[in-house]
Amino acid sequence: MFKEFTAAWIYALVMLLFAVPMWFFSSNYIETARNINVPFWLGAAGVVSVTAATAQQAQLLLDVLPGSDMASLGGLVRPSSLSGSFLHYPLFISLVFFVFAQLWSSRRRAVYGLLAAAFAVAVVVSFSRSGAMILILGIAAFAVTSRNVSQRARFLFVGISLTMVLSLIMRDTIYAARITSSLDLEAGGNAGRVTGWLNALELWADSPMIIGGYTGMYTNITQNFGDSSLGVVESGILQQLISVGLIGAVLYYALMTATIMAVDKRHAWLRAGMLGALLETFVYQSVEVVPFMITFLLMPVVSMHIAGDDPGHWKGMVAPAARKFRER
Repeated sequence: MFKEFTAAWIYALVMLLFAVPMWFFSSNYIETARNINVPFWLGAAGVVSVTAATAQQAQLLLDVLPGSDMASLGGLVRPSSLSGSFLHYPLFISLVFFVFAQLWSSRRRAVYGLLAAAFAVAVVVSFSRSGAMILILGIAAFAVTSRNVSQRARFLFVGISLTMVLSLIMRDTIYAARITSSLDLEAGGNAGRVTGWLNALELWADSPMIIGGYTGMYTNITQNFGDSSLGVVESGILQQLISVGLIGAVLYYALMTATIMAVDKRHAWLRAGMLGALLETFVYQSVEVVPFMITFLLMPVVSMHIAGDDPGHWKGMVAPAARKFRER
């Protein structure tokens, strides 16, 4: 009983760590956010992380930074991140890619485009199927949702051309095989993932479906902090359903959606990347990954900074107090 109680509180506190900032940033205009250079610090963290991962893939620093995996990829290093898990690094970097893609689109500085390209490559060579899924879904979302028709047409032309070139270059490589294995139910990890999904659905059906009955019992969070976990369900949406029920899952994903809507509509790359990240959590258990969720909830602040001195660019949900401030 004590273990279940501890797991529930640990999980609730971590989810609140994400939910409260998402609510705040999606419902308030922050006048001083224009002066907070969040993109710079995200880029700096991204460069440090990629540098560390590159060293690890050269089989350096393996004793310093935990979480690397050499066994599953035939001696090739699947790098960890500074947070200690190879699952964290590419998820964070995939979102940082969209930050710099948006900076390049808004400001047309070559350095932003180069950094975006470097971050995209870093995700691919990290062997992370979840990170690659965010890239693919986010880029697809941009192609569909971009408001500028001519920009969309150019993007589709360039995107199709690059895809064809990359397909020829990466054909028969372990990186391509790793990404395409996401669609293979018999590939490493996928069979267990599907089993986890089915188990989660059974657990949810056998619990109070509206409020959940296994709060914190099937997560990595409680395993890492309190050794109270019974396993994982390999899906963010299913994890929320069994932990906080239908009401909690709907509210949590409503907050994630509101956070996306709080981003300036003109910042199509940011919105598309966030949409790709949200959809990725249906397949992977990313809603509990701290670097990933912190980066996600900071996207409205990134958007406010990119918008610069024109607060009218920000079209999110503005709190009454902030609206009065702007009208004065």
